[in-house]
Amino acid sequence: MKLFEISQRHQPVDDWKAFAEKYCGDALRSDVKLLRSSDRESSATLRAPLRRESLTGSNVLMDWASNDPPWKPFPRRDRSVSMVSNQSNRNFGNHLYRVLPMDGDNLGVCPLNDFNSLDGFEYGKAKYDLRPTHRPFEILTTVGVVVERGLKRLKEQHDVDIRVSEFDNEDGMYSELMQLFGVFNKLLQNAIIGRELMKEAMDVTKYSKIIDAAIEQEDIIKVVSDMFDPQLNKFQTATMASIDSIVGDDVREVWTSSHCLIVPFDDYSLAFR
Repeated sequence: MKLFEISQRHQPVDDWKAFAEKYCGDALRSDVKLLRSSDRESSATLRAPLRRESLTGSNVLMDWASNDPPWKPFPRRDRSVSMVSNQSNRNFGNHLYRVLPMDGDNLGVCPLNDFNSLDGFEYGKAKYDLRPTHRPFEILTTVGVVVERGLKRLKEQHDVDIRVSEFDNEDGMYSELMQLFGVFNKLLQNAIIGRELMKEAMDVTKYSKIIDAAIEQEDIIKVVSDMFDPQLNKFQTATMASIDSIVGDDVREVWTSSHCLIVPFDDYSLAFR
């Protein structure tokens, strides 16, 4: 069994060049150069895809992309190593590393250079007239809060026998959203509640087109899932053997939920100059 198949921790790799030539040959041959900044490693390290926290301060989008069915062919976002292709070295500061994914391992490729930018979710952005300043995690969070509050109003005002979970923006976010959305869909098909009472209960001003579409289609799960569907938004999967034809010279965010070799940029440049 290979070293990276049995280790669940970050491990220093002394003879990293030999390791790379044995396990990361496709990355060495690729014209797509993957970089990341890090202050964890001071030498070449076999990086394990441990649980990560989003730099946005909210994990809701990461949790969604790790659990929603359309994302199943992609590496999990919540246990991943992210990197950027073909980025200028000047954008990384002093802690710059080359990232060498293992041969054959699955990579997720964003359509742009930032997974957390709405510009990378062009399908949903265009369909619901969203502005680039709206962040995807904010949209998911706001829709979840609006649905939670609306369902509570229905329960109080119409004595509806439902269980409304508290939407926590930290833990179990996908399961909580799916519970809320499932109740939402069920009540839309209820002869007593239906569309009109649901629209009144939602009392939404921000992202109203999303809620209106969910009420009209009687399926908020499909509306939100389509908004963030990776194929509709032109996310792709790749390996290091195929990434050149997908990325080319573009600056894209790439991620993997497999182990990868992280090498200080200067060390890599000296070894392969």
